[in-house]
Amino acid sequence: MKSQYNFLIEYEDGERVDMDSVGLWVESFHIYSPNVVRKKSEIQGKHGATQTSSRLAERRIDINFQVETDSPMDLDDLKHTIYSIFYRDKPYKIIRDLTPSKYLFACQEGEYDFDNITSSDADFSITLTMLDPFIYGQKREMVINNPSAPFVLRNYGVEETPPYFSIELSGPTTLLDIIGEEDYMRIGRPSTVDDTTFKEYENVLTEDGFNLTGWTSALFTPDGGTKTGTMGVDSGNFIATGFGSGTNWHGPTLSKSLNGSVVIPDFKVRAYFDVGSNPSQRARTEVYLLDAASNVIGKVAAVLRKSSGEVDVEIALRNGSNVHYVVSMDWTYKEFFGYMDIIKKGKEFTFYIAQQGYRADGRVYTRHKPKFTFQDDNSEFQKSLAAIGMHIGTHSNYPTPTRAKIRKIEVEKINTQPEGIPFIGTTGDVFEFFHGESEIYKNGDLFYGKDFGARFFHLKPGENVFLANPPEVIREIRAEWRDKGT
Repeated sequence: MKSQYNFLIEYEDGERVDMDSVGLWVESFHIYSPNVVRKKSEIQGKHGATQTSSRLAERRIDINFQVETDSPMDLDDLKHTIYSIFYRDKPYKIIRDLTPSKYLFACQEGEYDFDNITSSDADFSITLTMLDPFIYGQKREMVINNPSAPFVLRNYGVEETPPYFSIELSGPTTLLDIIGEEDYMRIGRPSTVDDTTFKEYENVLTEDGFNLTGWTSALFTPDGGTKTGTMGVDSGNFIATGFGSGTNWHGPTLSKSLNGSVVIPDFKVRAYFDVGSNPSQRARTEVYLLDAASNVIGKVAAVLRKSSGEVDVEIALRNGSNVHYVVSMDWTYKEFFGYMDIIKKGKEFTFYIAQQGYRADGRVYTRHKPKFTFQDDNSEFQKSLAAIGMHIGTHSNYPTPTRAKIRKIEVEKINTQPEGIPFIGTTGDVFEFFHGESEIYKNGDLFYGKDFGARFFHLKPGENVFLANPPEVIREIRAEWRDKGT
């Protein structure tokens, strides 16, 4: 049986729920007209009023359901399932069978309950609110392979709609422009023939958990623990294949020198972790920064130490017994799937902690990325980086953790040119511009190099003409947008 007005809900994380599939038969689905709000002013001595502004306020959706189950127990279970379907902190996407190429955003407001209850059946009605009063229509796509020529994006809707651009580079550049008739988006800075351009970040090490080549037994001891057990790899992740035993933190610990045994005074270290939130287990994943003598000069860690299952995050700088914890806190999310950065530029340290997720197409992206800073005015933490260490551990006799992984480690040397202009990207890098969310990504990671005067814009109804710059470093531009109406 399939209801005439069936629809599905898609949440922010990509999960979908079809109403028919959970036993909810949609008897009616009614969207109220847009609520037009106009502000007016009266002018003395003149008839009527003058409109000063107008806008569309929120809209309402009334939905009636028939519920069919096999028993009173199933009916009660379904009632709780319905609650979990419609109650979410953020609006969710609704796609209807009647108009599968269109969608809207809504959320529950107010209460509801079952009516006409029998032993296993019932009816109920719910009201949803469209905080965003618009209905989004057909998805449009365009690939531009000739970036030196202007290109046209046509919005067939009746309202302005935000575009998405993906730009893949064919060479190094200090800036990217998307220039419209009235608006422009720019990242980076322009350079002249008199300027010195340079590569600010230069990769010197990437380890991604497919092998342990070059890794050796560590000379340092992990904080508050012992070196024991064995390290292995699993589908691109570093894992502990054995934790050994101990009364405190214990597990395998390895280290590796930077490529070419280089030593770098200014650097960026990024460590990717995947730590679950099983409250019966204890786990920690740690990446250590080491000097030429294998002394610890810094650390990033994701730790499951609480009976509640929350993961803690830690970032520390170190010089012998002098330890400064820049970050030591409960993580915003219960588990940790993301990365941590330590960036040193002279006496200025910058730290990021990023939670990642998966887009609907399976790509990993950064969804939350707080920033922390520290100024080393007394030059306490100025040792150069020479090697990287990693440790995966568990505590005493707790069950072996099932999700304690180091996904990847990247080390970059930071080059400086006081009067130079750095490249923002090079061959193969992909920049994404989400104008609806006011976000820019570089290779799936949030990018903060937007020009001060640039702004996120919308496509007007009809034709919108754009020009990309500089065309000689752009391999391809891909644009996406959706028609938007009421």
